[in-house]
Amino acid sequence: MHLEDMKYLISIIDNKSINKAAKELQLTQPALSTAIGKLEQELGVSLLKRSYKGVVPTKAGERVYEEAKRILDMIAEWYKLGQHTKIPEGDVHILAVPTACDFLSKTLISRIRSDFPALHISLHECYQNVIMQQLMGSKINIGITSVSTFDLKNVLLHVERQGWYADVLHEEERELFLSTKNSFTEKESLEVADLQKLTYACYSRSNDKITNQYKGYFNPDYCYYLNNQNNILQLVAEDKAVTIYPPKILGDHILLKSGLVVSKPIRGVATHATYLLLHPSDDILSFVEREVIKLIQTEFLKINA
Repeated sequence: MHLEDMKYLISIIDNKSINKAAKELQLTQPALSTAIGKLEQELGVSLLKRSYKGVVPTKAGERVYEEAKRILDMIAEWYKLGQHTKIPEGDVHILAVPTACDFLSKTLISRIRSDFPALHISLHECYQNVIMQQLMGSKINIGITSVSTFDLKNVLLHVERQGWYADVLHEEERELFLSTKNSFTEKESLEVADLQKLTYACYSRSNDKITNQYKGYFNPDYCYYLNNQNNILQLVAEDKAVTIYPPKILGDHILLKSGLVVSKPIRGVATHATYLLLHPSDDILSFVEREVIKLIQTEFLKINA
């Protein structure tokens, strides 16, 4: 038995689905099913069964699941034994899409300033359609991208071909942000026909893939291209335009907290966003880069806490 086998079993039981676990582990479903089958054959007992609740553990599976979690937790603690002598310090560069840069500048940067004053983070803004190319052409080993559903498979395949890894940081549906002065705020959700009556505001790179994904739904006569999130939302608050963002990533922006801007779901438009953490293998990453990756993952986990 390998440690990976324990992780596979835990993921399946936590997700109640082999398919969901395979996506989480970035494996194919047949490969994961084969691995679990070999584990059951090695132990001589069935570990999983299907029910109306999904894939659930057998009695033996429950025992292996609980003990495997304890073993993995114990091993994780072993690796922490010497970490008190290592404090992250130095310069780390992160290449990220604009929404991730905005999110991390409000969360990760402030935490690092207080907890790790000797660690300096540089955020470099990059757009989804060129982020992997930029990573490959630089010495930067950490990237964060936002991918729509129809692009996810191709992006994961491209990352794999480059010998890198793509960890899912966060998933949510993008929503339409508009001024509370706008009459459409009375609706619970907006339709495609509603969008055609509105003017879109987005980041200034007109060739950005996500921008191009949405701007065709809006007023074709004009589109505002602005250089940052604050300027876009200010235009929205003034009821001169609308925009599309993942609301949890946007967080408690002052214009949202003040009630000047609200968000509404959109029907008939593909809005799912998956945020991926891109990085090479651990043996290429430095100690400080590995620690920064852990900090990034922690900040994104807080979104749904």
